[in-house]
Amino acid sequence: MDAAGLSIMHPVCAPGRNNAGAPPVQCAMDRFRQDLRVALRGLSRDRAFSVTTIATLALCLGANIAIFAVVDGVLLKPLPFDESDRLVAIYNQYPGAGVEIAANGVPDYYDRLEALTALDGLAMYRQTGLTLGGDRGAPERLI
Repeated sequence: MDAAGLSIMHPVCAPGRNNAGAPPVQCAMDRFRQDLRVALRGLSRDRAFSVTTIATLALCLGANIAIFAVVDGVLLKPLPFDESDRLVAIYNQYPGAGVEIAANGVPDYYDRLEALTALDGLAMYRQTGLTLGGDRGAPERLI
């Protein structure tokens, strides 16, 4: 730094000069340091603006991280099963009653377990709903 408190750039990297003698990385770092000092000086002048700016950046960064975590876990990572592309879902259908997809019961599971030889294995899961209610207000369906 010089006596006025200003940073001195690499002599070859100074604005308006031919940058042929300095390494490009050196000039880029000098410009970055200078831009960073100007930005920090501007933020230190107005504290309310600084707090608002930093809080906004933190909130946006947190939201982006949360969204990416969901996308990564749901869409990008493969399922935790061997050959997960071969998984299938089996439903009951009752076209005469107008039901295209119906749940499977435990007897259906055991019937298929004995009858289906084309599948390597069979598993059953249960999807349930959850309702939150209390003394105040109407119950609210969560799932």
